[in-house]
Amino acid sequence: MKDFIYELIPKDRYITRSELVELTKLSDRQVRDFISAIKQEHTIISSSRGKGYRRTRSSEEMTIDEMIEEIDTLKHCINEINSRKKVYNKQLRQYIANLKVLQKCVDNT
Repeated sequence: MKDFIYELIPKDRYITRSELVELTKLSDRQVRDFISAIKQEHTIISSSRGKGYRRTRSSEEMTIDEMIEEIDTLKHCINEINSRKKVYNKQLRQYIANLKVLQKCVDNT
């Protein structure tokens, strides 16, 4: 199914998650899980602006202007991921601090 979904994601336009749900007959959660798995193996551009997902094209398929536009898009994606990493790291610190407090209480009993 992962390969099927990957092939459904176009290179020349965005496809929304709801379109993928409709095409695959999977739940929204299942599609998101498959997209996450696909992103571990392939570069998938995901637009936070509600556009959806698209695959990247190879440099041989693009003009210089398209490459420049793709560079900007990839930089934007990297910045979004880095922003999320900061939020997750803050949450992770809270979890670790709480875990240490609870573990200390258990160890002292």
